Amino acid sequence: MGDFSLRAARIQLGALIAALLIAIFIAVGITAGAFVLSFAVQRDLARQGTIPENLAWIFPVIVDGAIFGSTVAMVILTKLKMNRRDKYFFVFVGVAVVAISILGNAYHAFHSATVAQQTVSAGHSIGYTPLSPA
Repeated sequence: MGDFSLRAARIQLGALIAALLIAIFIAVGITAGAFVLSFAVQRDLARQGTIPENLAWIFPVIVDGAIFGSTVAMVILTKLKMNRRDKYFFVFVGVAVVAISILGNAYHAFHSATVAQQTVSAGHSIGYTPLSPA
């Protein structure tokens, strides 16, 4: 291998490592942001469901924890030689809690937009123009 080829390989390896680190940084940032926003919405939903303020944080921990746990279990179980039927439990749990999270976030967004629109229609200023609930 010539000097030029070795240099090109090092540059490609460095670029690959840099791209991988940037991709990981972006993925971690997006995941953290999504978690924080989802946590806030789910905690608010728990409060709306009359769960006391000091306990409302438990609901998003359960939902997001179940999403994380089922995802980790699905990834690990793909590497193990197990009966497919046994793996489906974690797939079912993952799908169920993701659906709960998505539906809860969608309900919260719809409800909040409806309240904001009603407030603006009543002549009060909320500091911004709300989106249509749909």
